[in-house]
Amino acid sequence: MQTCSIYIMVLITMERWTAVCRPLQVRIWCTPRTSRYGLGVIVLFAVSYNLVRFWEYSMHHSTTGYVYQRHLRDFETHPYYMVGYYTGLYLLTHFLIPFGVIIVMNGHVCKSIIKLRRAREMLTRQQQREQSTTMMLLIVTLIFAISNTLPFLLNLAECFNPNLFMDESTQWYAYQLNDLSNLLVVFNSSTTFIIYLGFSEKYRQTATRVLL
Repeated sequence: MQTCSIYIMVLITMERWTAVCRPLQVRIWCTPRTSRYGLGVIVLFAVSYNLVRFWEYSMHHSTTGYVYQRHLRDFETHPYYMVGYYTGLYLLTHFLIPFGVIIVMNGHVCKSIIKLRRAREMLTRQQQREQSTTMMLLIVTLIFAISNTLPFLLNLAECFNPNLFMDESTQWYAYQLNDLSNLLVVFNSSTTFIIYLGFSEKYRQTATRVLL
């Protein structure tokens, strides 16, 4: 789900970039069909990428209850997995590539919005709605990036210190940061609709119709 959420934000960013920076092509490139294809590719990629994680741990029953035993997540027995997949590939696929695309495209969008604001009186109502939607998604993307940075850093720290959650000197801090990172992810997913309500008239109308 985390992988899906990251690349869905990339997909949304690409759609907004097309709508603002390539307005003549938006009706050709951004269609329900291409959106379904894009979401399908994202789901397939997320499942394929994370499938190996099922072999990171195994659960065993003991006299004190169920305990987890490390397998692939054991740095001593599988260092290439921890360095190559768990850290290196994660850094590339879940941080550098997606957030690089988001930053570059949103930078172009912001420049276009600044130019459009200077000629606001010449904008059509449709263009004004597109601009409002773009601002809404820029805020959503910013909150998304902030909320997902701590989980990434914690993941990176665990690679450099595999006993981060087991060492008595770091265990308390690690679990506190882990709880905070989970809280940020939950906060991000549970407050996005508030931003939609504030910026999108169509969303408010749809929400009112569904709830009432």
